Amino acid sequence: MRLERLRRRMMRFMEELREELEREVASILEGLENLEELRRPMWSPTGSLEPLYKIEDIGDAYRILVDLPRANEATLEVRAFERSIELRCKLKSNIRFEEWGTRYRNVQFNEYRTTIELPETIDPKTMKVRWKRGFAEIIVKKISY
Repeated sequence: MRLERLRRRMMRFMEELREELEREVASILEGLENLEELRRPMWSPTGSLEPLYKIEDIGDAYRILVDLPRANEATLEVRAFERSIELRCKLKSNIRFEEWGTRYRNVQFNEYRTTIELPETIDPKTMKVRWKRGFAEIIVKKISY
């Protein structure tokens, strides 16, 4: 009797461990799929930089924080579409990275530009944009069906 209970507890523990391991492996594989996105350049030879951003799911909406150091707040343009946000903002002054070597010596950056793909459909009319110490905070409601 005691032996049978012990066996059942061990089997339950093994099953929970297997499920947790499956979740971890799925999470790692999902992260690997995103590696391809990291391999593309974050700048263009035409003078634009792609800013860093973070998407937060806050229930019925998304909160997107976009890091825009040295950006001219007055030139911030944000457009919302069904499943994406397009952002463009001029820099206060051109940036030139001399230390990148001769290949990139003549590249000057004058603006931030990016398109942020969202996992779900949004309502573009609900978009609100705030400027907070070098960050653009974008909040947009999801469309629930």
